[in-house]
Amino acid sequence: MGEGASLPLTWRLPCSPFAISLSAMTAALALSAWERSFFASLNSVVEPLIKAGWASAKGLPAGLVVVEAPGRRTGAKRDVPLLALSVADHLIVATVRGRRSGWIKNLAAASEVRAWVGGTPIRATARVFAGKEASSGAEADLPLMVRPLVCLLSQYQKWGLAFAVLSPVS
Repeated sequence: MGEGASLPLTWRLPCSPFAISLSAMTAALALSAWERSFFASLNSVVEPLIKAGWASAKGLPAGLVVVEAPGRRTGAKRDVPLLALSVADHLIVATVRGRRSGWIKNLAAASEVRAWVGGTPIRATARVFAGKEASSGAEADLPLMVRPLVCLLSQYQKWGLAFAVLSPVS
């Protein structure tokens, strides 16, 4: 090798024939940064429209909502537009990013959230299903109409699905 050239930095995983190179890790982080930038731009456009009631889940079986929860580390308000399924005054929101999704982590840490439905904010509690919770009978205290959907969605957690049931606070 010439002067100034260096070998890529590589780590061998313990008990495994696989290795991780620094360049592969950098590429994964770059994709993650692109993903964050893309969704931040998209959300800045659609969030005000959804908060005004555009494409709402109010009175329909499905639609768009904005879920507002405090950040789990900073406590700062975090808004995220989501597609929601409306069942018996409850909202079900999901992500295929599973526990990698920041909003799922924020909902899991929050005692109460706010969801914008039909241009109106609604106070709600969030029950997050992102692991063994959904298959262990944790849905037993949810309304009867919501339980079958929780059981159905829990089957897809092995492929990365995470979801939350937002229950209105009276």
